[in-house]
Amino acid sequence: MVVFLPALAAAVGTSSAFAFLSFFVGGWAAARLRDRKKDRVPSMSRKVVIVTGGNAGIGLGVVRGLAAAGASVVLCARSLGKGKAARASVLSIFPQASIEVMELDLASFKSIQNFTISFLAKHELLNVLVLNAGVARTVTESGGFKLGKEGLEEMIGTNFIGHFLLLTMLLPTLRNTPGRPRVIATTSVAAANSYARGVDVSTWTAKAPDFSDWMQYGQSKLCLALMAQELQRREPALLSVACHPGVVHNTGLLDSNCGIIERCYQLLLYALAMREEDGARNSLYLASTEQLLVGGAMYHPVGRLGPINVGRLQRLGSGQWPSAMACGGADIGSAAGLVWEAAERIIEARVKADSVRAES
Repeated sequence: MVVFLPALAAAVGTSSAFAFLSFFVGGWAAARLRDRKKDRVPSMSRKVVIVTGGNAGIGLGVVRGLAAAGASVVLCARSLGKGKAARASVLSIFPQASIEVMELDLASFKSIQNFTISFLAKHELLNVLVLNAGVARTVTESGGFKLGKEGLEEMIGTNFIGHFLLLTMLLPTLRNTPGRPRVIATTSVAAANSYARGVDVSTWTAKAPDFSDWMQYGQSKLCLALMAQELQRREPALLSVACHPGVVHNTGLLDSNCGIIERCYQLLLYALAMREEDGARNSLYLASTEQLLVGGAMYHPVGRLGPINVGRLQRLGSGQWPSAMACGGADIGSAAGLVWEAAERIIEARVKADSVRAES
């Protein structure tokens, strides 16, 4: 008994700490402790919704949930074949669902422009824009630097700049849509795992000496959260929020071709993660709820209001010094405008360069 009681206390203490950590990062504990009332998706009849990365994982869950509620969903996928297969899987359960598959490669400005032209030719309104698609590499390694089609680092280019361009091209339609159209930017607690300096625009096009896969991924998610904040400031008639869907099993984000330390880290994340079927709950809630939401804010699963900078403890979890983050000399609270303007400059420069090449 003398040995048993301390062992039991240690086990209970470890379990409690593990559950707290899972709740903190938005894993299985957050899903289990959610308010079940927030699972109900109200009618989305006659509402038009765009979901990027809608062919798998969280995106497919969002497509399924909103289509089942009566929305006309535009499922965006880089591969039309995968998009059509995803649509068929939803229709097998909800045969009356309205789902349109459209090709969209967020790493390509041309693809984004073509998508926008095609969408606007068919739709005059856009009630909800869910910026869900994303790409990541590893958690502990630094070999994932890769320039995409536009000369941008792939994670920044796909996760943030591509979504930013899509958003700005669809802004006139959002403004003209009655009611209060919504933009849901899928971010992550990984936003706190950016570089100690926060957002570094130079890393958008060149590999920094301290580059790491996870810090670059974190930076892309931090940029999305700041974008949501700045969009709300610029367009108060819209509702713009950042969504941390949670740490989710089998999202397909992380690279499986990695080393032993990386595998151990992934096992820890897997043990903290929520079930794949729970991964869409927060996005669905934010896209559909009739409850009042705080514009520009970041929400954790499910429907819990949280700060954009999720805290120094999270940075420790990523093996970083738990310092406060800044952006271009600005405090993180005032960095949103700087990030927005930097994205505009990057896009303008590349579009201008393409025009020069086309004329020559």
